[in-house]
Amino acid sequence: MSIFDIFKSAPAQPATTATPAAPATPGNTPAAGTTGSASTGAAPNGVVPPGTNTGDPNANKDTQTTPLDQFKDLWEPNKNADGTPVTPDTPTGVFGDLDPKKFTEVAQKLDFSKMISAEELQKIAAGGEEAAKTFAQSLNKVAQQVYAQSTTPILIPKKAQDGLTEYVKMAVTNQMQNWNIRELMRQVDLRYIRELDWTKENRRAKAANNYGDADKFQNITVPIVMPQVEAAVTYQSSVFLTGHPIFGVVADGANMDAALQMETVIDDQATKGQWVREFQKAFRDGFKYNLFALEVTWGRRVTPAFETDLQFSTREARPKEVVWEGNVIKRWDLYNSFWDKTVPPTELHARGEYAGRTELYSRIGLKQFIAELPDKMVANIRDAFESGLGTVSIADQMMGYYVPELNPEALIDPQLIKYNNLS
Repeated sequence: MSIFDIFKSAPAQPATTATPAAPATPGNTPAAGTTGSASTGAAPNGVVPPGTNTGDPNANKDTQTTPLDQFKDLWEPNKNADGTPVTPDTPTGVFGDLDPKKFTEVAQKLDFSKMISAEELQKIAAGGEEAAKTFAQSLNKVAQQVYAQSTTPILIPKKAQDGLTEYVKMAVTNQMQNWNIRELMRQVDLRYIRELDWTKENRRAKAANNYGDADKFQNITVPIVMPQVEAAVTYQSSVFLTGHPIFGVVADGANMDAALQMETVIDDQATKGQWVREFQKAFRDGFKYNLFALEVTWGRRVTPAFETDLQFSTREARPKEVVWEGNVIKRWDLYNSFWDKTVPPTELHARGEYAGRTELYSRIGLKQFIAELPDKMVANIRDAFESGLGTVSIADQMMGYYVPELNPEALIDPQLIKYNNLS
């Protein structure tokens, strides 16, 4: 079963061949109005109960439902009171009922020439080198204003937002119901940390050792999985992650300066984007689970800086906001990730329909995350903070953040991660 199965009705069962009934005996004569032979799903007297498949593929067509039937009218056009579709006088485009003529009238009222001051016009009219410089500055100012007005975001309707939210919930639920990847990975991790032996005798011996009784011997589990995994991770790291930068640039003699500059940029982004750390965690996932996920995005981080400005203050430094942008690599936690399983994992980036993950954020962390977003829907920020704390559980639940139960002597109680997020 895949995510696409929720968009179609259940397949009709193939018709079964009726078995000829044995000759009726005086005590087994069918009642009037019933058939003399029984098919699959029929009662002993031959009567077919309502809703039972009788071999006709259209027999139960009206009763077949899917989980998304409640959203079947999401993309339907608006209808009148009598149920007929509302037909606009003119076709509506991406801007709805906006009249193109009125849009043109509003655009004609905009006068970008007002952005050029009289002083700048005088410098341009005077000619010379100063005129060329002023003219370039004026063009840049007008272009900036046009760009600012053209990049005004288009808000997504509330109904479409609700539909998208429900789709994400259905995608997560489908993976949790039809794929036991979490339990399979948990069994691998139990062998990795040698915590698979939870027998009564071994646990009693461990408890006795903790209380000072050294005469009780625990079962010995030979370390096999962890040494092999860590040796493989070390080898891959030594091969791919020890160079500076880890991705070199090759160029001919004429372009060596440009190649050196490119390598400097790559090395800076690898350091600030934590490439080596994320690659090592992905290598470990790959050797343990035969599967790992990495995300490469253009990250944006805002950090404070301070500079001396006597005009601002003679006693304190002036705060300054520094924005760093670059390629950031993020390893996904497979326990809390979901993706389109109808395509191979290696083709998910090209053919996959969706992929996502669940992460833990404190309220301060969520505020920082929202503040660093280049674009945001401000109307939804308050609802996000008022939605309450997310669930953190060691149980394999559908929604929420999942923490596998591995080490019974963990330093942090998995149930308290939501209150003391040190993981």
